[in-house]
Order: sequence, then C-alpha cells, then structure tokens
Amino acid sequence: MTQVNPQTTEASDAPPSLIGLLERQRSLYATLRTLGVEQRKLITQNNAESLLTLLGRRQEVIDQLTPIDTALKTFRADWTGSCAGLRDEERERVDVLVRENRETLTAIMNMDREDSDVLARRKQQVGAELAVVPTHRQVHAAYGATSGAASRYVDRTDSQT
Repeated sequence: MTQVNPQTTEASDAPPSLIGLLERQRSLYATLRTLGVEQRKLITQNNAESLLTLLGRRQEVIDQLTPIDTALKTFRADWTGSCAGLRDEERERVDVLVRENRETLTAIMNMDREDSDVLARRKQQVGAELAVVPTHRQVHAAYGATSGAASRYVDRTDSQT
C-alpha cells in the first residue's frame, strides 16, 4: 500500500520515520511561532486586512500539520514499542524533538491566548463606544428640534424707548 509522506507530501512506499515526522513538525511549529510574532504586530497596529491574510497563511501551516499529527498517533499508540527499535542517539534525538515541539506549541498557544485577550478587550471598547453613539444622536436631535423654535420671551427693552 502506498502512503503519503507528510514530510514531502509525495507518495512513498516506506512509512515516515518518527524522527522525520518530529523534525517536520518542529519546522512547521517554528513557522507558526514566526507568524504569531507577526500577528502580534498587526494586532498592535490595528491592521485588520493584513491580519486576515496572515491568519490564512497560519491556516495553511496548520493544514500541513494535520497529516503529521495523524501519522504520529500511530507512534504514540505504542510509544514504548516505537522507541524500542531506536538506537540511543536516535532516542535522545526523539526526546529533544518532543520537548522542543511541546515548548514551542505551548509558547504559540500562550501568544494566541494573549492576542485573543487583546482583541476581546478591543471589541468591548468598541462596543462601549458604539453604545454611546445613539445617546449622542438623541442629544443632537433634541437640540436641533428646539434650536429653531421661537422664543417664548420677548426682549422689549429696545422697543420701549
């Protein structure tokens, strides 16, 4: 049976190696982290159009991670067995990659959570500002309705001389 290699997205008869999958995952996580830094700048600059473009790029990277995660599930299902056939240096390499990937993913998730909080606060602020708009309209409308009306009091001081 021919399998698709998530590392190259080409057909291959050999299943992807654990180390190859983890290295590809690390590379994609690094890309996501870089895009996360760029995302933070765009949020700070309030650049919605560029932010939407960047989010599309992030989704493309996430889409590339999906088959890698699926392939890694087979290794995770029998982690001890998956690592049993590895030489000592390979096992160390796997440990380093798993740790780095976990740390990078945690950093990405923390940045996303902080960015989400900033956007939520901004949304509340805009909502509060918009809630004031009808009040201002009512004041202006009321002022406009009375400003054209004739005065009920007449100044007759000039006419009495």
